Amino acid sequence: MISQMSSFRGRQIGLTMIELMIAMLLGLVLMGGVVQIFVGTKQSYNLQEAQSRLQENGRLAMHFLPRDIRLADFNGCRSRQQYSTSTNVIADPIVAGTPVIDPLDPASIWDPNGGITGSDNVIAGTQVGGTNVVAGTDIINLQFGGSCGGHLVGNMKSDNANIQIDANNTCNLQQNWPFMITDCVTADIARRENKDKATTPGEPGETVAHGGGVNSLSTAPKLSKAYQSDAEIFSIQSITYFIAQNAIGNNSLFRRDNATGISEEIVEGVENMQVLYGEDTDSDGTANYFVPASNVVAMQTVVSVKVSLLSRSLSDVNVASKPLTYTYNGATATAVDRQLRKVFTSTVTLRNRLP
Repeated sequence: MISQMSSFRGRQIGLTMIELMIAMLLGLVLMGGVVQIFVGTKQSYNLQEAQSRLQENGRLAMHFLPRDIRLADFNGCRSRQQYSTSTNVIADPIVAGTPVIDPLDPASIWDPNGGITGSDNVIAGTQVGGTNVVAGTDIINLQFGGSCGGHLVGNMKSDNANIQIDANNTCNLQQNWPFMITDCVTADIARRENKDKATTPGEPGETVAHGGGVNSLSTAPKLSKAYQSDAEIFSIQSITYFIAQNAIGNNSLFRRDNATGISEEIVEGVENMQVLYGEDTDSDGTANYFVPASNVVAMQTVVSVKVSLLSRSLSDVNVASKPLTYTYNGATATAVDRQLRKVFTSTVTLRNRLP
């Protein structure tokens, strides 16, 4: 009995080569399945993350652009068609009798008929504020009055008197900067003459002078009328949107404030921007057709804008298994990388050009 038990235990010690190979094969099969699941999960995660960021960037871009486009030609509480804006007092700053050309040139920062302008398919070397614009993309320029709490706190004594506004305003008007004053009936554009924000003795609020030192001297530096306490001062907003490369070489949507001269990167990964302008040729408030900026007959007749952005994912890894094809601006192309692309389009009505 003892001899038989010893013999039985001896036969169970260790594994044969065949058993070991079978065990290793089963282990490799199981490990391969685990690796495949991990790789598939990782690829799915990369794809979903790229899609989410792509969608988020597109929605962010379509938040800023349409918002500013809707403000084009904003002249206060009434639309442009309901009253006219006087610019008889605006001019380049004058120092010692000589006009000084500065970034706030009225020919570019404010034009009563130029609330929206643009350039399409710009050539290489085109710049906005010293920044190179990506060739083949569009540029759109917008201008409007920005509300800043500049309510008049007293009646003007005459049409050439200083303007007194609420001292708690956020207009931050600097010397020589243009501003708009309106009361929903008329509006005037002028430059601020005084340097500081001091109040005039005996009068409330912040003083905004508009004398001949920085405004036109062809006539006395007068506004179209003496405004009353129902009027308000607006800061002049002149904005340009364009596509340029950022510091790491990715195309991005940029927004330039032409008053301050600051260009900001708004959304990364926007490869192209195309803008079409809807002209109203029969004055019914609806666009009859949409054309690029170069084909617009008269920008004053534009009542809506169609903006189209081509956005690209910015993943550090290849998202797609191969380069994908996409259609943009009527043409189909194949990507040179394996990133995702999506087109975002929005049609915006210029509400301030409607009755």
